[in-house]
Amino acid sequence: MIEVKTLPRLFVTYLSNSTTETVLADPGEHLTPAMVCMHYAPMYPLLASATPDGPKLEPRGRVYYIKPIVGTKG
Repeated sequence: MIEVKTLPRLFVTYLSNSTTETVLADPGEHLTPAMVCMHYAPMYPLLASATPDGPKLEPRGRVYYIKPIVGTKG
């Protein structure tokens, strides 16, 4: 019998010019990636204007990279 498992969603961002990634847990599959950014915005204000990119399939799951707009040119 074939068993189907879904890969977990992970949200990764680099906060305050850090080179260390911050992995944010998925608050719920029912939320869109943009809604997840808004969910975490009270704790991480840079995420209020961030844009999620992905998902990228990696061994650890479906990874969305969240890129803050602050500090980018253009």
